[in-house]
Amino acid sequence: MATQHPDNATTPYWGRSPFISTLDEVEECYRAFSEIGCDEYMWDWEGKFVDEAVVDRLFNRHETYFRNWENLKFLARSDPGWETVRNDVLFLEEYLGKRLGPKTADHFIHRNLTSNIYQMWRTGKPGITEEILHAARVRRSLG
Repeated sequence: MATQHPDNATTPYWGRSPFISTLDEVEECYRAFSEIGCDEYMWDWEGKFVDEAVVDRLFNRHETYFRNWENLKFLARSDPGWETVRNDVLFLEEYLGKRLGPKTADHFIHRNLTSNIYQMWRTGKPGITEEILHAARVRRSLG
């Protein structure tokens, strides 16, 4: 779990200033998931200008990081717990009024790599470490 960066702390490694603007807080949240490995983020609403569209901004800027429909579909088939996640994503798509997922060719390449990794893991095929590293390099190049 992560919480937001205190405004009086030092400049974050990805920022330009110790002050984190409302728009930069979306980037901070994304980086907590993508670079630090957090699986939960606690948003600080107290004394700040934050609106309900913050999740919309997060998914609009970084939606390909957060979801791979193919893997979610496979996971939901194999474990009923993932069906709840799938339903939550469907609800979010309905709320936002758009389908989440890859938009560019590079995002589709990354999506395909992660789908291949899932299949390799599921079937126990060797070489998964190299594929994960390859997918990580592609993901990093996407920003």
